[in-house]
Amino acid sequence: MGKKVKISWLPGHFYIVLLLQVISLPILVKSQKMKPIHWVWLFLFAWQIYFLFKRRKDRRYRGSVILRRSLKISLSIILIIAALLRIVNIDGIPPGLWVDELYTASNALDLTARYWKNPFYMTPLVGKGWVETSNLYLYYVRLIWLLFGLSYIGMKMVSILPGIFAVFFLYFLARKLWGFRAGLAAAFFLGINAWQIGLSRWGWDETLLTALQIPVFIFLWKGLRRGGYFDFAFSGFLLGLCLYTHTASRILAIFVLFYLLLEWTLSRKAGKFFFKRLWIFFLFFVLSAFPFGIYMYRNPGVFTARYNEVSIFSQMRREGSVLPLFSNIGNHLLMFHVKSDPNIRHHIADKPVLDIISGLFMITGVLVAFLGFRRRKNRFVLLWLLFGLLGGMLSVSQGGPHTYRTGVTAPPAFILCGIGLAWVIRISRGIMDIPREKYLYLNIAIGLLLALSLGINVHRYFISYPEDPKLWREFWGSEETLFAREVAHWQDMGETVWLDSAYRSNYYFLYHAALKVISGGVPEYFDPFTREPHPGNGKAIVFLPSFRKAFYEKYFPGSSLDPVKNPLGETSLYYLTIDKAGLQVSPEIGLEERQICEVTYFRENQVIKRETRENLNLDAVPEQTKGIIIKTRFYAPKEEYLLFKLECNAPVEMSIDGMKIVMNEKNEAFTLLKAGARSLEILIRDIRDRVQIRLLWRPHLKKDEPIPHEFLSITQRI
Repeated sequence: MGKKVKISWLPGHFYIVLLLQVISLPILVKSQKMKPIHWVWLFLFAWQIYFLFKRRKDRRYRGSVILRRSLKISLSIILIIAALLRIVNIDGIPPGLWVDELYTASNALDLTARYWKNPFYMTPLVGKGWVETSNLYLYYVRLIWLLFGLSYIGMKMVSILPGIFAVFFLYFLARKLWGFRAGLAAAFFLGINAWQIGLSRWGWDETLLTALQIPVFIFLWKGLRRGGYFDFAFSGFLLGLCLYTHTASRILAIFVLFYLLLEWTLSRKAGKFFFKRLWIFFLFFVLSAFPFGIYMYRNPGVFTARYNEVSIFSQMRREGSVLPLFSNIGNHLLMFHVKSDPNIRHHIADKPVLDIISGLFMITGVLVAFLGFRRRKNRFVLLWLLFGLLGGMLSVSQGGPHTYRTGVTAPPAFILCGIGLAWVIRISRGIMDIPREKYLYLNIAIGLLLALSLGINVHRYFISYPEDPKLWREFWGSEETLFAREVAHWQDMGETVWLDSAYRSNYYFLYHAALKVISGGVPEYFDPFTREPHPGNGKAIVFLPSFRKAFYEKYFPGSSLDPVKNPLGETSLYYLTIDKAGLQVSPEIGLEERQICEVTYFRENQVIKRETRENLNLDAVPEQTKGIIIKTRFYAPKEEYLLFKLECNAPVEMSIDGMKIVMNEKNEAFTLLKAGARSLEILIRDIRDRVQIRLLWRPHLKKDEPIPHEFLSITQRI
């Protein structure tokens, strides 16, 4: 057998090459033709096979040559399975780019548009007062684009790569602390779990935190056991970097500090060890997190962004009861085995996040760890799981349990699964007194259980999940992705593509972001009033929102108007083919279509003048006018909250569908509008000087803009 030596904490060159091969799989899968990277991949694969079966005299690893090879082959298979489960049918499941991915892509594109932004500052995801994304994370997104290109798959790799890395690193952490069986099992269950597969396909910055926290603990435990200065320094540095990802990283940092303080108080030699070694960890953590802390100090509103909206304590104050907190705690403790959250973009609605096989192993692992709580590593994994759940427990109870905000619990949860499986194998061999030559039968039984777990999760995510019609409707970004793909399809066919001028509005900001990611840019806009652009001859494909259909049917009667349907069979948008040369002779837009509002000037109860206008520029107000009523019809493409703003130098009121809208001191109102045409009325009183009025809105909370004329009309036809 040779001399036994300690297992290395960190992966060797074989595993590093393996990881590089696995993360390059998306390029191989998406490539239609043989490229140089295929030959590089095949060469590395051949080199690995040679290295794996090459005879060597040294004994650098514990166990036999067969065991060492088995571990490498097993981890290779697990990583390939995990990578394929995160890549296969990525164009169809989920149904597109999630809204946060689109916002992040837009912010990352703007990152270096004018100047390089400070990487330690933050950029509002949507608008001021909302969640902010660190510029360092946006630079990470740009790095992924540099490797995989600005494309749909390039954006998805932002979360797919951390999902693969998490599987890789979890093996080494669990193997060193609980043995190779627990390490392989933990990596396997993390790699095949439907919950983690789903988050890896759209999970934004949460998946990066899930992966990045694991090497934090690898180096921390390596330092605790060996006392290496570098291990503590690098672990503290990585923990500081975690703060630049998902907001749950703040709870993670509290957990690490709490755990180290706990171990310090429990250990007899902790004082001496702390001052000699552990202070390096805190020093590098502070150095890494210092820019983040300075930014938070200067912008305290960022730290409390959405606090009043999502905090369980705000809900408790509103309801005057502590029951929401206890309900939240119970729901999150049951999410692994009984019922998860109803939000289908996170997971299959109301299904537990673990299948029955991994669920039973996790229960076993929890019992084993709890009974061995006096051992430092068992305290660690149980506290890690508990603190990770706080991200959901301290959130509002509505929609709970929150499987996205508790995504950092995945590593400890699957480590417990691995501990449970390793314990079952050890006890089975001891109780049943299985001879070594009969181990094969036990391994086959365990293999069948793992295969069953794999089958359950594959069926959950790739069959049951996409069959739910709520997935398309509730996945905000599916329509935008469909639109961008349709535009890219016609562009790839060499057609000239224009967008209706309504798409110029910030209301379609997410459509613009999807176009930049999927088709590489936003096409020109077609304005039916000015007939521009119309260069040259030939045909052009014009895409238009559904609410503009009647308008185009009237003024472009000779053109074919075709619908673009979503997977549910519903019409998402239309496109028509027009003759560029015929734009000069097509019928003119009627005068009534140019009028967007009806203006009535009055004095007391007497009407002075009534007129229709193409805009709200009230530059010529009749004499003795004391008030003005502006009436128009506003079209809301879908039911949603919209922010309206009135800028006027006189007292003003606004009503929608006859209901007065309460405005704040800035004359702003955030109101819910149902889809369809809504009557809008503006009343201006006590006019003394020249009237100046602007009707604005702030779509997606990005920036104010005058409501485009395409959304306003005094007729029924939009």
